[in-house]
Amino acid sequence: MNVSKWLLAACLTTLLLPGCGEKADPKEEVAKLFNQKKMDLVDYKVRKVLSFEDNTNILLLKFGSRKLLISCVADVKAGLDFDAFNPETDITVDKKAGSVSIVLPAPSITSFVVDVNNVNEEYNVTTGARKGFKDEEKNAIVKQGSTEIENAIPELGILDDARANAVKRFTNLVEQLGFSHVNITFADEIEK
Repeated sequence: MNVSKWLLAACLTTLLLPGCGEKADPKEEVAKLFNQKKMDLVDYKVRKVLSFEDNTNILLLKFGSRKLLISCVADVKAGLDFDAFNPETDITVDKKAGSVSIVLPAPSITSFVVDVNNVNEEYNVTTGARKGFKDEEKNAIVKQGSTEIENAIPELGILDDARANAVKRFTNLVEQLGFSHVNITFADEIEK
């Protein structure tokens, strides 16, 4: 019985001890933080209300009007795409100073989806001899709203928030690895 316990202890020691005294390369440890394709850092729900009014007159005769108010919600995510990230050139480690410098990819929109289940008809009135709105017309209005949301993204500050969150997240992660000085920059800041 004692022999089997001794053999088990010897096997475990053989398996576990080789990695105990060795320290991994600090650059490799930092590089492990980037072993994913993309990282979403912010998630915004953007609501857009769209109005459409059609008062078509034929030969100065008014046949009625159509008014429509639709709201839609877009789920917009921004973060980092690591396809162009190269740990060999984008991470610099100074072990003596306890510092790490990282050049991250510029934040970008990683996902933009208008939830069709979250499109609501708030107001729909047809008067006179006019027919109501067809589904194709409603879909065109929602598409217009989607385009307007997409065009407003720079004004919403989504990319700025993603940039700030990336700095906080990676500074915290690298500090947990034991580094006291972390410098994070973005590729688009260097190219300027």
